[in-house]
Amino acid sequence: MVRPMGEWDPWLGLPVFSLLFGVGFALLMEPAANRVPRPRLVLLRRLMALLAMACRSATP
Repeated sequence: MVRPMGEWDPWLGLPVFSLLFGVGFALLMEPAANRVPRPRLVLLRRLMALLAMACRSATP
């Protein structure tokens, strides 16, 4: 079987993706804290929207 990425393991990018995802949310937290009294609720809503999009794209 020919692997399209060669011998590269796709899970190797997961730590970098996780780090950048966390940094992105930290950068979003500052402006949200200045606008609303509960910024974590805003970020939770964004995460739920991302989860919904991921679940929708995963189903055939």
